[in-house]
Amino acid sequence: MRKFLSPAEVARRLAVSVELVRVWLRAGKLRHVRTPLGRLVPVEEVERVAAERRGRAKGGGGGGR
Repeated sequence: MRKFLSPAEVARRLAVSVELVRVWLRAGKLRHVRTPLGRLVPVEEVERVAAERRGRAKGGGGGGR
């Protein structure tokens, strides 16, 4: 079974603000599902973003947006 996290849980795991997570959700940076309880993010998606952030911190970001 797939596990999902709330925006607050995502923020804690990524060490960012809940507002930043909400911005990422609106911008489509984080895949998510909408439920009657709000938006939920799959754990795999949080792990993907965490790995991207670790890569950038080590200087491997590249991409230049």
